[in-house]
Amino acid sequence: ISNTTCSVSHDVNPIVSEDRYHPALEILIEQKIDKRPSQFIVNSTIRRYNFKNADFINLYEDLLKIDWSVLHHLSDPDAACETFYSIIYSLFDLYVPISTHKSSNYPKWFTPDIKLNIKLKFKYLRKYKKHLLHMDLIEYNRLRKLIKKQIKVAYNIYMLKVESSVTSNPKYFWNFIRSKRGYSRIPGKVKYLHNEVTDPQSIVNIFAEYFSSVYKPISPSDVSQYYTHKYVPNIRVKDITNDEVIRAIRSLKDTSTAGCDHIPAFLIRDCGSVFSEPLVYIFNASLNSNKFPSIWKFANICPILKSGDPSDVMNYRPISILNNFAKVYEKVLYGRIYPSVIRFISPAQHGFMKHRSTATNLTCITQFIETVLDNRGQVDCIYTDFAKAFDSIAHDIILAKLDDFGFDVSLQLLFKSYLQNRYQQITYNNFVSSYITATSGVPQGSNLGPLLFLIFINDLPEKITNCGSLLFADDFKIFSTIATIHDCVHLQRQLDILSEWCDLNRLPLNINKCTVVTYSRRVTPIDFEYNINTATLVKTNSIKDLGVTFDAGLTFSKHIDNTAKQAISTLGFILRNCKSFTNITTLKTLYYSLVRSRLEYCAIVWNPIVKYQKDKLEYVQRKFLKSLVYRIDHQYPPRGYSQQRLLSRFLLKSLER
Repeated sequence: ISNTTCSVSHDVNPIVSEDRYHPALEILIEQKIDKRPSQFIVNSTIRRYNFKNADFINLYEDLLKIDWSVLHHLSDPDAACETFYSIIYSLFDLYVPISTHKSSNYPKWFTPDIKLNIKLKFKYLRKYKKHLLHMDLIEYNRLRKLIKKQIKVAYNIYMLKVESSVTSNPKYFWNFIRSKRGYSRIPGKVKYLHNEVTDPQSIVNIFAEYFSSVYKPISPSDVSQYYTHKYVPNIRVKDITNDEVIRAIRSLKDTSTAGCDHIPAFLIRDCGSVFSEPLVYIFNASLNSNKFPSIWKFANICPILKSGDPSDVMNYRPISILNNFAKVYEKVLYGRIYPSVIRFISPAQHGFMKHRSTATNLTCITQFIETVLDNRGQVDCIYTDFAKAFDSIAHDIILAKLDDFGFDVSLQLLFKSYLQNRYQQITYNNFVSSYITATSGVPQGSNLGPLLFLIFINDLPEKITNCGSLLFADDFKIFSTIATIHDCVHLQRQLDILSEWCDLNRLPLNINKCTVVTYSRRVTPIDFEYNINTATLVKTNSIKDLGVTFDAGLTFSKHIDNTAKQAISTLGFILRNCKSFTNITTLKTLYYSLVRSRLEYCAIVWNPIVKYQKDKLEYVQRKFLKSLVYRIDHQYPPRGYSQQRLLSRFLLKSLER
């Protein structure tokens, strides 16, 4: 059965008491051990500011005493930033210790006593094996029993802390949940093209190689072809005020997240009134010189898995972790520019827009299809996919579109400085790659990046005529009622126009991921082969669009089945891993966040009509309610117990409204 060498013999020196019917065995197996780590290890050599142990009282007092007038004679924003940071770091050196990140092989709940006793236990085990002294065996067994008790007590205390942290320290609580779900963004072995690497430094370097390959080389073109001449030049930013900066600082998340400058967001929030004065000066110096500070164009990149195999580097997208002061500046600029830009954004765009969402996008397409199907008609919908859209935008083209949009010259120059000479490094578990230059695209994870992308793609929907089109950021679909073959030909022509727009704007389509769905309840719908650049598009009977599975008959039966299956699986995860939780509020928080949110996502689009489909979804909620009853009453409610009474007891609402 196996080619592994294995030998079994009676163990003459058993560690624990031997059962006469189950004698102790000594089993020797020869096995090659793969020493490659299954998880990405932590670099413990990098030294960072340790704000957990900082002397905040003295730090904040000294920050209040700083005279920022030293910046007033510096008109260059880079020089002003350099002085600004040198003052801050000089105080950090006084009041913030520097330490390395020490990883532990022990679980979080292990106390120092447990760790010490474990070491002693193995010490006596080694002594017993070497000298065969009975007193060493007795001490080993004593420590073994003691450790089991200590671990049980420590784990219960840890779980109580986790359970109570849902309101006091949500980050701590959700880190526990993520650890239980096995979230590890990057495994210990990754592959890219034909290379496999396991060394952590090589892993971050191979991510850098992949992300840098996505960027397009700088190739200036004739920008006159990108002008529509329909906008009036009136978008400008002048004289940023102290109130604007303080509002932007207060909108930062109260976290320890920091960019390349290692200054956490919570510190900036706490000292907002202190930092606002120098930041106002630096921001206005930047506006006056049309120059974005160079230090704020450096970013750490965190690879985020999109979908698929986590060991494949090509399944990740880069998210920029910007310096928090840069975020404040971007928030101020965004607040000034957005009101002037919003009125020109196409109504077909639903991404990154206030009062629009995936739900509004999907509701539009669903209403269109339902109206046609109710009249026994047919709709052909083409779902497109842009290849690395956010990373592929040509800088010269977006700058031309800003000019066309009405941005004044000084603001165009500022955005040119913002986009050019951006440097990024991949960081993960304290391992850092070399810097790569972003020669195209907009930074993902920024405030201004999405706004620039909306402007870049804004003219696309108006190119499509006599057909419907919808956008959610870079997710674009075109659709049309099909009554005759001529309607198919017209839709194909719009597809050709889309292809021409992509060529002109140097934003290629990923043709392998472009799909056609024919929505119809006819026995024999009109069939047509749609093409992009001679490549025939794949036809399918169902497609997942913005998280909702559409089928050709618009029944949403597949989506409802998948939703119920995923929800019951997630509920099972909660019930298995939170057995010791007794706080109903904590359990309801988990249920609403992980289960009910899935059951209700875009429900306005696919709301079930058939009773058996409703029952599938209600079964998930009923199972959760019964588990709550069991935790309180130590028995399940009787069969047939009223669902309404269960809902009322725990103050939940029915899924059906």
